Amino acid sequence: MNDILYSYLSTSDDRLYLWLGLVIASATFGLSFWILKKPAKGRAHTSNALVAMLLFFVGLLAASSAFFSGWSWYKQGRIDIYADHLTYGTTTIPYANVRKFSLKKEETTGLLGQAGREVTTFFLVIETKDGKTYAISDKSYPVNEIRANLNTILHPNQD
Repeated sequence: MNDILYSYLSTSDDRLYLWLGLVIASATFGLSFWILKKPAKGRAHTSNALVAMLLFFVGLLAASSAFFSGWSWYKQGRIDIYADHLTYGTTTIPYANVRKFSLKKEETTGLLGQAGREVTTFFLVIETKDGKTYAISDKSYPVNEIRANLNTILHPNQD
């Protein structure tokens, strides 16, 4: 019963942003240090200090982005569907504990409500009997396929 029936990896760009953030942070911190150590006098010293502070700030933003992208990538992990349970990242959800699962549609508009900027996102929502809710986005996983596979496992006699 420990055989994986279906497995899905996250298709989000978190891994790319993790490495991109680390590279940018390393480059900007190194460049900031180099500019501060460069000998200069007068106005050049002041402008070097300002540029170094700007680069340091960019490095902090890149490091923060890398941290949160890495955290998101770790938490999402992969989805494995077994005969008796589902694993989502580091979380195991036994089918006996699932109250219901459904596909939800969310439509959002642009920041200022601009017409034509509507984005539709589908979520596979899994609700457990102990009150926990897990939402899986179609931006990261093929939720229609996952829902169909869960239907065949949990409701084998339905069409």
